[in-house]
Amino acid sequence: MRAWMVAMVAALAVVLAGCPSVVEEKPVPKKTTEVRVPVAEVKPVPKPEVKPEVKPVPKPEVKPEVKPEVKPVPKPEVKPEVKPEVKPEVKPEVKPVEPKAALKELKPGQLAVDLSKVYNGTGITSEGKYSAADFDQWKQSFPAKCMPKAGLLEPKDVAAAFDFPAADQKNNIACAGQTIVVDGKAKTLAILVSATDGDQQDKITITYADGVVQADLKVTDWCKAASFGEKAAVTSAERVAVDSGGQGTLAPEKKECYIWAVSIPLDAKRELKSVKLPLNSLIHVFAMTVVR
Repeated sequence: MRAWMVAMVAALAVVLAGCPSVVEEKPVPKKTTEVRVPVAEVKPVPKPEVKPEVKPVPKPEVKPEVKPEVKPVPKPEVKPEVKPEVKPEVKPEVKPVEPKAALKELKPGQLAVDLSKVYNGTGITSEGKYSAADFDQWKQSFPAKCMPKAGLLEPKDVAAAFDFPAADQKNNIACAGQTIVVDGKAKTLAILVSATDGDQQDKITITYADGVVQADLKVTDWCKAASFGEKAAVTSAERVAVDSGGQGTLAPEKKECYIWAVSIPLDAKRELKSVKLPLNSLIHVFAMTVVR
């Protein structure tokens, strides 16, 4: 709009300048045309809200507590105790010593085996000591008054002599697998033996230097006639028995009883080492002789 109006004023000025002046023109008073140019409404620009700057309140500086440095107290150096080297003592090799047979010569070629350390039962008792017996389950026994004296015994019709034990002490072996040491070469093992609670049949083990063999051991009950051809080495006219009245009193009674001689043949060419008895406590060994 303003531009248009300016253009109109300029054109009018040109027209007026080109016309010749005949009559002195009286100055015409210039009319002033007020040109109003619409002005766009200027709205005030809102000023941005200025917030006061909030400065953070500085926190007081907290200095860490400084603890005085504690230096560890050095431990005294402990040196390990140096023990002198102990060399193991070298002992000479000890070879086991083979037990030696305890043999006692009874007659030339006949050696009694010492059984005193193996005896575990009492089968021969004196009057007043009958209760010490443990020969059978009723504590019966051979009466000492009917037995031979302790020492050398040479039974009739028996090819061997024996070392007969004493009464009133351990005087027989109730067989329980005991091993009896013997040595040397022999042709016969003679055993003075009896049985309780009936006849007994078992095995005896003979150990040689080069092997082991077993032999039959058959023994008749002590108060009956021989069942297996044994020889009666000792015969007793009585036995110490429990009274039949049921009082449990032990007293001699008329009953013939026996200790038998049994011979076990050996191999005379082989070296003997031991004899092992059977595991049968009803077989009782009173003496043993090696016949060479």
